Amino acid sequence: MKLFPNPVDHDLLSFEGGNLSKVVNVSVYDITGKLIYSYDYPFSVGSKELYARLHKGVYIVKTEFEDHSLVSERMIKI
Repeated sequence: MKLFPNPVDHDLLSFEGGNLSKVVNVSVYDITGKLIYSYDYPFSVGSKELYARLHKGVYIVKTEFEDHSLVSERMIKI
């Protein structure tokens, strides 16, 4: 799974990958570790985008899958 574009210059986070249907949670944290957004089963209706109104800065996007594996990705909002 991949978050794109990165850096982001708008309020939509777009994802691509064949395993989106297996995502159970996507969480967005600021650089200090504070939880900003949390989405449960965000792609269950076929969407590939999440709305996140973020200020300019660096964020960590953590994705949890059905098998409890986690993927973390750094994202920059410009």
